[in-house]
Amino acid sequence: MHITKSAIEADTNQPAAEKTAEKALDHYSARDLRHLLAAHPLTLFRLPKPLEFAFHSHARKSAADWLKKSIYALILIYLIVVLPVGFLSSGEALSLWFQLAVMPIGVVLCWVWAVAQLKRAHRYVEAALTLGVTTCLSGTILCTFILGFDFFGVIAAFESIYIILIAFSVLKIGAILSLASCLGAFVIACIGAWWVDASIDGLLALLFFGVPLAICALNGLMLEFAARKDFLQTLCHQKEKTHIAQQFQQSGLGRTETNVAIQQLLERTCEHMGWLLGRAKYVNQGQVGGLITQHVASEVSAPIGATLNTFWPERSTASFVTKAAASGLNAQEAHAIHLGEQKQSTHLVFPVVHADRCVAVLEFISPRLEALDTHASALMEQIVQQCSQVIGRKKQQRALQQIALKDRLTGLPNRSALIGQIQRYIDKSLEDSNQSHCALLLMGIDSFKTINERHGQPYGDQLLTILGQRLRHHLPQHYSVFRISSDEFAILAPYVDSNTSLQTFIDHARKVMNQKITIQDESVSITCGYGVTASFNGYQTGENMLDDAIMAMHIAKQQGHNKGLVFEESMRSNILKRHQLIEDLRRNLLGDENNNPLYLEYQAIVSSDTGRTSGFEALVRWQHSQYGKIRPDELIELAADSQQLSALTYWVLNTAAQQLGEWQNIDPNLTMSVNICATFFAQDDLVHDIIDTLERHHVQPSTLRLEITESEIIEHISESMNNLNRLHQANIPVYLDDFGTGYSSFHYLASYPIHTLKIDKSFMHDIERDEKGGIVVKNIITLCRDLGLAVIAEGVENKRQAQFLKQLNCDYIQGYLYSKPLPKDDAVQHIGKQLTANTAPV
Repeated sequence: MHITKSAIEADTNQPAAEKTAEKALDHYSARDLRHLLAAHPLTLFRLPKPLEFAFHSHARKSAADWLKKSIYALILIYLIVVLPVGFLSSGEALSLWFQLAVMPIGVVLCWVWAVAQLKRAHRYVEAALTLGVTTCLSGTILCTFILGFDFFGVIAAFESIYIILIAFSVLKIGAILSLASCLGAFVIACIGAWWVDASIDGLLALLFFGVPLAICALNGLMLEFAARKDFLQTLCHQKEKTHIAQQFQQSGLGRTETNVAIQQLLERTCEHMGWLLGRAKYVNQGQVGGLITQHVASEVSAPIGATLNTFWPERSTASFVTKAAASGLNAQEAHAIHLGEQKQSTHLVFPVVHADRCVAVLEFISPRLEALDTHASALMEQIVQQCSQVIGRKKQQRALQQIALKDRLTGLPNRSALIGQIQRYIDKSLEDSNQSHCALLLMGIDSFKTINERHGQPYGDQLLTILGQRLRHHLPQHYSVFRISSDEFAILAPYVDSNTSLQTFIDHARKVMNQKITIQDESVSITCGYGVTASFNGYQTGENMLDDAIMAMHIAKQQGHNKGLVFEESMRSNILKRHQLIEDLRRNLLGDENNNPLYLEYQAIVSSDTGRTSGFEALVRWQHSQYGKIRPDELIELAADSQQLSALTYWVLNTAAQQLGEWQNIDPNLTMSVNICATFFAQDDLVHDIIDTLERHHVQPSTLRLEITESEIIEHISESMNNLNRLHQANIPVYLDDFGTGYSSFHYLASYPIHTLKIDKSFMHDIERDEKGGIVVKNIITLCRDLGLAVIAEGVENKRQAQFLKQLNCDYIQGYLYSKPLPKDDAVQHIGKQLTANTAPV
């Protein structure tokens, strides 16, 4: 028998009191149930309300299950045995018997069959069976009273006995309810006999009703007592089983050591089963090995303890236990040793099987002859299963720990292993000031993301694997190498005592990393950013030391490729400053300037033919209340690193378009150039957003110029080419900025729908330095002429540079010679002065 909560809660439309009683059932512990079982037997017939309700729910379900399986057999007996009797003779007695003792039984069988077909038959089975017993029994008793000792009267009497027997022993509707239904049937029969003026034979009533009823009622009470006791025992075993499993899971599935968890298991099992001693031993390749743990019951006296010590030596039990371990089957063996209760005791062995292998055995000593019943066997089966899970999990944890501390790609120890090793060095140095300190160097590959995007992830993985092998084989043996993230490696070196050693550490690592690598028959040069710190800086935890090394590495990478820095305390304030600037920038772009406004400055672009300002380039600036004016390159870097560069680009575009719309009321021919980042330029809705912005500020598309570098176009080549064509169709000019740096491929000039090319300001210095610089600029301008492109030279600072560009017919000039970047009000004055003069002075 197995009791489940769903069986008890099968009736979802129960009254509130019954639902409350069900919830109260959860508050009964196994100890409470054992007290009830140990109390006076009559107590079982007056259980507390929750238990009484649970028992009746269980009984109704059992009755319904029995009825579904047996109703067809009852109908078959009725058709084969009862009905044919009516065909053996004829007469008035037969007719009366048929009406009172046959037809009611048939009707009852029909409605009981109908009830059995219901989805929730257990709701109605008790009422159906009670009513059926009353109906059938009242008919057979009345037939007996009327016919007396006639043939059919005697048959009806035996039918009555059969119905009483079934009511008390088979139908499982409760002894008291069965007794009530039988007595009710007798009263109904007596009333019927009085109604038809039939005499009631006392002897007949006693023989065929009174005596059978008394015997069956007594037997029914005994059966119900056994059923109630079995119900409580089953419930007790289930609660104990659940409790042990929960305790074991709480200990075994948490951080508790395996032997402690199994110790608790043995203790709880011995307490519940009344066993004196339990122990667990490992099994290796079928051979019983070392002891995991054991438990001795607290009630074991000194004499019994001495007996156990002599009874349970390894040599006397090894063969028995080994045999059980080899077979994987439970085993028990009786011993003629007195341990307090009987003259014999029992040694029980339960193999613990995991992954089809016996990994341990649980052994117990019972102070009596033990034969495990169904409940105890089920309990031990679950205990063994829990033990198997814990031991198996311990093995998995060992394997996972090895995996968790290694990088799968390179085979190097990972970040967790690094932190653990740093912590061990720190702990040693804290315990003993004479211990040497360790140094930690972090290195991050420069532009690794670009390498992956150009060559693909397999190429990048191969590069990382080669670098890991190189570090492991080319550094001193006492150095430990780790891979802590996608493109970052760490080197941990002991015996470091000064900052001079730290700088040497960086130089040594840089020398190893700067060696060329051959990948797919291609020679590749790799540079890294380096950050280093040492434990003599007063670290308490490995995480803090690693964080500082990472901080130094990131700052070094911001300074350029192949840079290295030793950590200094001042770096913390720089990082805090950086985080605050990023957060303030985010708020600015969301519309909350917070006294840290972004604004634009405007640098004039002058026509070399007329000397007039044809337009402006919008340049973003940031005045921070705490840190002052932020450098433009620092602002762009902050936006890029915090994934806000596209948002910043849109802010500049929108603000510049708004300003251009206002200025074109003064000078309709003015243009505005805006720098566009790669991610913004690659967006699918780029053209739609730009046109929407221009329409909102009443700006003609042809007066807005978008500036983008060739390297930014190539970064998202497919999307960029699509947008270049769309912008060309929308009559929005695109300038190729900073030409002469980055890719600067003449091949792409013919492919791009570019309106204007901007020569990078670095060439202006080359013009004055030597003749070759001027030749390069001349060739660029000539090529653009041949391709139909306009040319702007930026960074022009003196008249000599301007005169040279005019001689080459450069279309536009931009630089400090004509105008530095101007605030909005100064730019307005600049426009006004130009309108009042014929030409601007050169």
